[in-house]
Amino acid sequence: MEVMQGLFWIIAIWWLFSSIVRTIRFMQYQKALERSKEANNNINPIDKELDIKAEKSVEVEMVEDAVCGKLINKSKSYQLYHDDKLFYFCSWDCRQKYINEHIKQSE
Repeated sequence: MEVMQGLFWIIAIWWLFSSIVRTIRFMQYQKALERSKEANNNINPIDKELDIKAEKSVEVEMVEDAVCGKLINKSKSYQLYHDDKLFYFCSWDCRQKYINEHIKQSE
């Protein structure tokens, strides 16, 4: 019986200790969360507004493929400069098709 009673006290003390540790960790987490919110609130409102405007002002320029007519992002397109004009293509195959049909025929 004394063994059971000793085991009970060990479990009770362990549970109490772990509850205290959990409570302390939770309080530390809450303080860290408050500090991060305060840091975000201390940012100059003008800086926040500039950041929002910068995010909104990013526009993607779309161009038309010279072969298939598909609209594509200019920065991701294949480009070919021919007859003082810049042509855009959605794929390497479209670029090659344009070269075969327009450039090689004119030579």
